[in-house]
Amino acid sequence: EMDILCLRIAGLTHDLGHGPFSHVYESFLRASYKQEKEHPELYSERNAKFKEQFGMDLPDLPPSYEHEKTSLMMVDDLLATNGLEIDWGALDEPLKQVGNGVDSETFGVIRKNKNEPGETTVDHFTSRDWIFIKECIYGKPLVYPDAPETQKAFVGRGKNKEFL
Repeated sequence: EMDILCLRIAGLTHDLGHGPFSHVYESFLRASYKQEKEHPELYSERNAKFKEQFGMDLPDLPPSYEHEKTSLMMVDDLLATNGLEIDWGALDEPLKQVGNGVDSETFGVIRKNKNEPGETTVDHFTSRDWIFIKECIYGKPLVYPDAPETQKAFVGRGKNKEFL
């Protein structure tokens, strides 16, 4: 059941990183990047006005843009805002508590205990669960900065569940 919940969360958060007008925005950024690199003289006046108004250079456009990477940043921010963080050193433990907010020990799914009426248990979200969610969003193993080092294989679930 936790796998299904993780897949649902991944499905709901996959497109958070889209800019305005969805995939059209990505095409626009790629075309703009190419145009600026091929004809920088066309943008010198705009860049000068920006610097004059804001006191800094206009940031360069990224050479590539994937909305999934922005979605991954938003997931990390969502966790951090709630005082939580993925712990790459303790994958099967509850998330690392890094601030005030949601208690990592109670962050999960509350289930009724079938053997003890009136009793409940908490299935904790682990760091491995959130890595799995992020891998589902990204569609491949995570790379730095979403992992301490580029992963060559999926970490969120074992080989027997790679079909997910």
